[in-house]
Amino acid sequence: MFSYESKATNAINSLFSEINNEMHRLGERIYATQVTNHKQQVIRKHNEDISEMQRNYLQLQKEADKDAAFEMLLAQIKERTIERDQMRHDCRQMDVDYKDLVEELQELRDNHNKHSEERKFLEEQIIMAIEAKLKLERRRDELNDELQRLDEEEDESRDELPGASKAD
Repeated sequence: MFSYESKATNAINSLFSEINNEMHRLGERIYATQVTNHKQQVIRKHNEDISEMQRNYLQLQKEADKDAAFEMLLAQIKERTIERDQMRHDCRQMDVDYKDLVEELQELRDNHNKHSEERKFLEEQIIMAIEAKLKLERRRDELNDELQRLDEEEDESRDELPGASKAD
């Protein structure tokens, strides 16, 4: 039959096979390139997503740190407010105690002044009594001296009278 056909068929089949093989190799290369490109895109996208997540995480962590710092600051403010209120209460109590002590001190001063005046008065009375006693003692001594002088004069005048006896 047609040998020509068979030679051409063999050549066509051979060329077809070569074209198929070449297409298969090109397909594999394209597939490998596409897979590599796709893989790189996926990896790049994944890395970008991871980077974005890390940025978001850091941002959230900063915000959380700010919130935590804010909460800690609020807690410190609350503690300081409680301390301030306690100190204010203590100061008011100390003020009341101070006023009471001032009143007590004033009463003590008044009592002291009163007792001091009484003491002065009594000291003056004692001094006057001592002075009066000294005057009285001097006066007594004077009167005793006067009495003794008079007794002596009487004794002398009796002795001078004739017939007077000492028994009288």
